[in-house]
Amino acid sequence: MKKILGIVVLGLLLTINPAYSKVGKGNLTFSPEVLENFLKYLRNELATSFVVTKDGKFALYGLCRDKSRGCQGGPGSTATLMKNCKKEYGEKCFIFAQRKNFKSDPSSSYINISKKIRWNNVDYEFPKEKTWKGMGYGESKGEGIKKDISDDQIKSVLNELGFINFNKVEQSIVTTEASVVPKVEKKLTKQQQIEIDQIKEMFDIGALTKEEYDNAIKRALN
Repeated sequence: MKKILGIVVLGLLLTINPAYSKVGKGNLTFSPEVLENFLKYLRNELATSFVVTKDGKFALYGLCRDKSRGCQGGPGSTATLMKNCKKEYGEKCFIFAQRKNFKSDPSSSYINISKKIRWNNVDYEFPKEKTWKGMGYGESKGEGIKKDISDDQIKSVLNELGFINFNKVEQSIVTTEASVVPKVEKKLTKQQQIEIDQIKEMFDIGALTKEEYDNAIKRALN
């Protein structure tokens, strides 16, 4: 009898709480504002679920201070986000992406986390980043996904998946220490190619940081 009652209660929870069943489906195009919020969401290690309306005009994401356990209810939980979205925008929101925690050495003070796009069952997972596994306070340290991924690289992924229209630069996410020179529509001049080769060589030997490398490449291309 207890077992049957437990099944009934679980069924009611799955019906009442949209967080368990409302992963988004269908065509979706982000508005510029939603895209900006999604970039912030990805880089925030405290951010949990990202929910968006089906027209792509409105979105919310939750913050959870406990990076190891996640949100156990409260304002950062998916169910609360769903309710607030309906209340604030007058439309239903659906799950677009969620944080994923990876198992690590129990003796370590750090965990690896990432974000996974779930819309249309895409299950695209961004490269993971290491973060301190204790409670998070204050501002984000930008450890929600791998730090050296640029905004343009993220936009390229979203473009390939059909969620935005982005044609500025074709780039792929870098998952190793090596860097990739972006492909551009116009053909490089001989001088530009020489400069880019020199910049890449300096980066490879450690003479430039990733930020200095990116800025130098942009100057060379312009």
